[in-house]
Amino acid sequence: MLDTRPKPEPRESVSSDRLIGVKEIARILGVCEETVRRYHARGLLPTHQIGGKYSPITSTRTDLRKFVRAKLRKK
Repeated sequence: MLDTRPKPEPRESVSSDRLIGVKEIARILGVCEETVRRYHARGLLPTHQIGGKYSPITSTRTDLRKFVRAKLRKK
């Protein structure tokens, strides 16, 4: 028998906590990828780099959302 019940939508918190890379961070913030790398190096973004110098830079949508809200409040 086929299950015809509607499947629940995925919770936003689950996808918000998924790690995203430099390209997606740049798209969300409206800046280029090099700007994301510079901001990361200066400690201006809530980004993570687990491993060595050549490991990928990542963040979560939740952290970026908090960062943007905090910046908007300061203006």
